[in-house]
Amino acid sequence: MIGPMDPDLYDWSESFDLTGAAAWVFFGVMAVVWVIGIAAYVAILRKAGYSGWWILIMLVPVVNIVMFLVFAFAEWPVQRALRAAQGAGQGYPGGYPAIPGPPRPGGPPPPGWR
Repeated sequence: MIGPMDPDLYDWSESFDLTGAAAWVFFGVMAVVWVIGIAAYVAILRKAGYSGWWILIMLVPVVNIVMFLVFAFAEWPVQRALRAAQGAGQGYPGGYPAIPGPPRPGGPPPPGWR
């Protein structure tokens, strides 16, 4: 049978293996996306007050899902520090003054309350 893919008409030894090149491009792009994603997760953990090394817990199956939920719903160290600063009358971190709350029932209004 003579046709376009006849081995006698087409020299397969001179063909370029596009599958291998496409795989290298795909895995290269995926590696870049993976590195950017890891950097983003580390930045989020650091802003929340945790160590960036907690990202390693994502490599452990099942534990990573549990820790994701713990990080999502637990009080973050940044929130604890903010609450402690507000409770001590220091205001917000960064030098912003504390916002006075409403008057307490039966007691004098807090300083700065109008």
